[in-house]
Amino acid sequence: MSMRFLDMNDLSYVRRTQLAKHACIGKGSFASVFAPAADSKTVSKVTTDQYSYNLLADGVWHLIRSEVEEHFPQLVEDHGDVGMSRGLTAYLVEIERLFPLSTTEHRRRVDAWSREYEALHRSSRVTHLPQRFHLASLEFCKRMEAREEEPYGRVFGALYEFLRNYGGALDLKRANFMCRADGTLVWNDVVFDIKTYTRH
Repeated sequence: MSMRFLDMNDLSYVRRTQLAKHACIGKGSFASVFAPAADSKTVSKVTTDQYSYNLLADGVWHLIRSEVEEHFPQLVEDHGDVGMSRGLTAYLVEIERLFPLSTTEHRRRVDAWSREYEALHRSSRVTHLPQRFHLASLEFCKRMEAREEEPYGRVFGALYEFLRNYGGALDLKRANFMCRADGTLVWNDVVFDIKTYTRH
């Protein structure tokens, strides 16, 4: 059972107002995702992960990633800080609705990235876990950016700048990648707050 760093009971006002009549369609360690209808074009995400929030909403980061914008979730509205849960600031954003990975090619590619990244951070001699994950994340992004045959090298180059400037660590499991209806691969929830996650 995964650790949870968000309890929506701490945000009952948000649940009753901004998320009234929304159904919860997904949960992670730091976040819950809500949809106003089964076929809605957008979803609302509540997260206590500052890095995940910045990846979605930070204006400077949006400029950094502008050349590969299509590979990150489209922000519809940033509601910002909406309260506290489990000692962490909770943020609410509305983003485009995305879909699970739809092709074998995408699933295989993500699985290969995940395996290579896992091997990289396991081989690190850094003993402090958050620092090890952060440094391995930076190294992995640089490696992918430099690899000529990597079609998503520029995306990893942008992620390198995010990690270097904001912090956090990569979380490259398959569930954190999504796609649009047209098949575009989207890096949806690929950075997380490693310090908080390993604190407990």
